[in-house]
Amino acid sequence: MIMATSEAIAQDSIFTTPEAKEVYCKRYDRLLAKYQVAVEDIWIDNHLGRSHLIETGNKQGAPTILLHGAGLSAAEWFPTYNALGKTLHVYGLDMPGDAGKSLLKKPPRSIEDYQLSILQILDNLSLEKVILIGHSIGGFFATGFAISYPERTEKLILMGPAATHIQMRWYIRLLLQLGGKAGTGPSARKILQSVTHKGFDLDPGFIKLMEAVRDYTNVDMLFPYVYSDEELSSISVPVHLIIGDKEIICRHKKSIKNAKKKLPGVEIHVIKNAVHMPHMEYPDLINELLISLAK
Repeated sequence: MIMATSEAIAQDSIFTTPEAKEVYCKRYDRLLAKYQVAVEDIWIDNHLGRSHLIETGNKQGAPTILLHGAGLSAAEWFPTYNALGKTLHVYGLDMPGDAGKSLLKKPPRSIEDYQLSILQILDNLSLEKVILIGHSIGGFFATGFAISYPERTEKLILMGPAATHIQMRWYIRLLLQLGGKAGTGPSARKILQSVTHKGFDLDPGFIKLMEAVRDYTNVDMLFPYVYSDEELSSISVPVHLIIGDKEIICRHKKSIKNAKKKLPGVEIHVIKNAVHMPHMEYPDLINELLISLAK
């Protein structure tokens, strides 16, 4: 386990400058501290570079990996860590190539790059099997891992997964394709308002963190796609789909229909009046649901 240093920050290619990443990291840490998330920072060398993980929770509990959405980092789980940590041993992974503290040294070019990196992280932590909880593109990565390494996957919990089993809406694909470059795209507040229900009170610290993502990062990640029917039907672990009935990245009813058709034995959990961030929009409800699904 290696703590981050200014030298490590200087090696990162995702942020525009080392100073920009320091600003980002301070906002990241401040957000978690606000919610009194007791974390241990872990750094693990792997296929794509040096990955940063947040470790917290009950070390006697079932190991659980949280995979974040595009641009959000492991800090997006700030409403989730303490609740899950009462019973689970929780790790939040900053995906290399995206916002977060991880250092990208090899640009990802295929889902196999991510699968291998996650496998190496599990090996390094001596985790034989894990519960995977993936939000948005994190659900895409979690599914890819479960397809290739079912023996290392205890359960697969997908929250508003990007692509994976259904095409994203055309304008969402376009927005993602045009974004990812520092200083481009809509404001952080506007983006967050578009993925949460009307009237939702966004956390100011999370907005500040996402402003740093918009202003200072050049994302280098694999674009999510729909897995083949053969790949999805091969999944042999329990699968849960959590989706808001106002999901914006796809039509939620079609997502449910496709999931039932393509994901063996999937259990569906529809969250009323939620858009794309149910764990932030309705944290108590989602935390209770995640704890029950992890049993």
